[in-house]
Amino acid sequence: MAHCLGVLCLVSLSFWSVLQVSGDHQVMDCCLRTSPVPFPHKLVRNYREQRIQEGCPVHAVVLITVRGKQLCAPPSARWVKHLKRMLDRRHHHKKSSGTFP
Repeated sequence: MAHCLGVLCLVSLSFWSVLQVSGDHQVMDCCLRTSPVPFPHKLVRNYREQRIQEGCPVHAVVLITVRGKQLCAPPSARWVKHLKRMLDRRHHHKKSSGTFP
């Protein structure tokens, strides 16, 4: 019984140490590379920018699909720029009409 209690205390202490070491840093999923293959715009719901300054290894546009999947695309690709413009217009229209949260 004392052995189990000791192990439990040790595990709790190591967990607390990990939380303390991480501090205020947020864990972020990063794209490690991008895919040059165009993705159908009808399947993309939103996007976000991933920047090297945020601690990720590559600059990328993370496309978020209607099913919640995240795909990494090159920000300089023409099809990505076009898709971002379409999504921005769509979200702007929804915001102005009051249907976008």
